[in-house]
Amino acid sequence: MKVRNPVPKKNRHRFIVLVSICAALLLAQIFSDGKGPFQLIGNFTIIPMQKGLSYFGSWIWDITENLKTLKEVKAENEELKAEVEKLNADNLKLREEQYELQRLRDLYKLDEYYADYEKIGARVIANSGSNWFSDFTINKGSNDGIKVNMNVMAGTGLVGIVVEVGPDYARVRSIIDDASNVSGLILSTSDTCIVRGDLNLMSDGRIRFEKLANNDNLIVPGDEVVTSHVSSRFLQGLFIGYISEIHVDSNNLTRSGYITPAVDFSKIQEVLVITLTKEASLQERTAEQEAAQSQSTTNNSGSGTTDTGSDNTDSDNTTNANTNSDTASDTNNAEDADTGGADTGGEDDLIGAQTEGEEEVTP
Repeated sequence: MKVRNPVPKKNRHRFIVLVSICAALLLAQIFSDGKGPFQLIGNFTIIPMQKGLSYFGSWIWDITENLKTLKEVKAENEELKAEVEKLNADNLKLREEQYELQRLRDLYKLDEYYADYEKIGARVIANSGSNWFSDFTINKGSNDGIKVNMNVMAGTGLVGIVVEVGPDYARVRSIIDDASNVSGLILSTSDTCIVRGDLNLMSDGRIRFEKLANNDNLIVPGDEVVTSHVSSRFLQGLFIGYISEIHVDSNNLTRSGYITPAVDFSKIQEVLVITLTKEASLQERTAEQEAAQSQSTTNNSGSGTTDTGSDNTDSDNTTNANTNSDTASDTNNAEDADTGGADTGGEDDLIGAQTEGEEEVTP
């Protein structure tokens, strides 16, 4: 027979105390309408723990959402950057096309203004290396009909002259180059001057003119200057620029000063090359003068023949009035014919001599 181990008295007392406490708490919970000590203990222990766990969960959720949103924002930002770059490129291209359109419009107006001359459009492909287009190369050459001494235009006026030609390129020296000299004409007075290039003056946006006669003709800033008819290489009437300053030289015989060019020589991209040189223009003018003189000679010859016929008619009438003048009438007709021929030959010889003299003087 087994003997039970007796429960120690000390443990028995603890058990009784715990049971009593639990019973008291249950009774208090029952008689306090659900606001007993358990709720108070829960309020101080479980609820704060729940709030902490809820806050921690919300914080984790917010971080997760923020990371997700950040990724979306970064992706959207990259898309927007790419779109902005594309728009900037399109905008830059649009502005370039706008500037090019404006330049081409200016060239078109220039082409219309000098419609009497045939021209070839060209683009600048190289510069001498300075800030100014004093010496540059274009993309048209002898294969396109470009020749030395052809005049070059851009903007609203004269740029320079072709000095070298290759098959697919040509070199242009502008009027601002130190080696450039152009015979100019003041439109308001028809006085001539010499326009000289000077790169040192281009920082102020002007070039020099000199050897303008100091006469009674009033010339003031703003007067227009064009190429002169006495120029050996430049066609007449090409716009150079406006007078910006003028003064009398120390010799009191001439005047000099400065001109504001019609062309912006800091940015030349497209040009027009006039395909007619001054030499060819003079040859054409001489040919026209010869043709006009030849036509005048023909008209004079016809007029002489008409006068001879009129004389013949008068002679015939006189012969008919005289009863026995048939032989005399024939003689008069022959003399009149010989006289008319001699006069015509003399006029031809005289006109030919004048033409030869003009041809010798013209060059």
